[in-house]
Amino acid sequence: MWQIATKSTIYPTQVPVLPDKPSAVNQRSLVVVSGYYGFDNLGDEAILEELISELKEFVQAEKIVVLSNNPSQTAELYGVRAVDRWRLAEFIPLLGQARLFISGGGGLLQDATSPRSVFYYAGQILAARLARVPVLIYAQGIGPLKRATSKIVAGCALKMANHITVRDQASLAFTEALGLSAELSADPVWSLKASPLPQSFILPSGTTDFGTANPLIGVSLRRHSYLDSEHLGLLARIFKKIFPANTVFLMLPLQKSEDNDVLEKLVDQCKRLDLKASLLKAEDLVKPSQWLKLMENFDLLIGMRLHALLMAIKAGKPVVGMPYDPKVTYLCQAFKQPLLDFERSAQDGLENAWLSTIEAAYTDRGKLAEGASQTTTLMQEKSCKNFAILAKILKS
Repeated sequence: MWQIATKSTIYPTQVPVLPDKPSAVNQRSLVVVSGYYGFDNLGDEAILEELISELKEFVQAEKIVVLSNNPSQTAELYGVRAVDRWRLAEFIPLLGQARLFISGGGGLLQDATSPRSVFYYAGQILAARLARVPVLIYAQGIGPLKRATSKIVAGCALKMANHITVRDQASLAFTEALGLSAELSADPVWSLKASPLPQSFILPSGTTDFGTANPLIGVSLRRHSYLDSEHLGLLARIFKKIFPANTVFLMLPLQKSEDNDVLEKLVDQCKRLDLKASLLKAEDLVKPSQWLKLMENFDLLIGMRLHALLMAIKAGKPVVGMPYDPKVTYLCQAFKQPLLDFERSAQDGLENAWLSTIEAAYTDRGKLAEGASQTTTLMQEKSCKNFAILAKILKS
């Protein structure tokens, strides 16, 4: 899993090698941050942007080091230092100089994608504790954990941590079952502030400018074994039936490698029905906080990706969730936003169910947005607990 490097590379400056004897904790100055960063996944990058913003309140930028799949990009984007997450020889030397190791946020201790994820992040926590570095589990969603081995390893990782914050009730229950004390906070993206869109940013060809009367519908899909061409054709037909003829459909790839293919297919389906549909060029938005600004312009968002839905709700917009994962179900239920039936095939009478749900959401979009506003404030308050924990640790 780790690659042993003969030469350590750190961006933008070099980290000294680990001393023969670990320095005293009070002489250490680095904060090392681990997570699913540098993979161009908008949700995880949004978490990182908020976390770095919080850390900079207490730590100089050059003292923050992120483990990244793309260290040069991470360092340039957030103005911190970064190392290759896969190279053990770049990670271990940091621990002798670290005052805190942060594992988070998002869903790291899970085996839905692969059991290797649990072992990878648990291994980092073990290495940090062996180096006498305090560990903070930052706003994580624990699970899903389908394998008994994964549950054991995740439990061991959590027991090694000095501080734990979790983003949902199910994760809190998991930690409590282990006899651990954890703080229930919320996803850090609830605290992220929107930043202006780049001056050069324009909507894709064939759509409309912001501020016109044309309805703008956001669509966030990702690759999934359940979602096939029949479902995409069904969505396009429903769009044709429900929305005004001048409606613009903007497809949102939150992670290009997972989303572009299915979204491009939906664009093709829409264009066959003479709908105005385009795929957003994600590279035109540099920072995740700019996506928050983009969300302010939608009339409705229909999506699978958790952070597409979360950002739209945070921007005061109604959503329709497609619950491929329990976290999507939890979010939409908490904010009383509708969910599409994601169990049946497109040939099992799904069209009427999807059509009625999406049509009702568009018709009642004002009430849906208003109904979620109070819960949004509550989630922002909970998210502030992450900052409070960091302040307590780093100011002590």
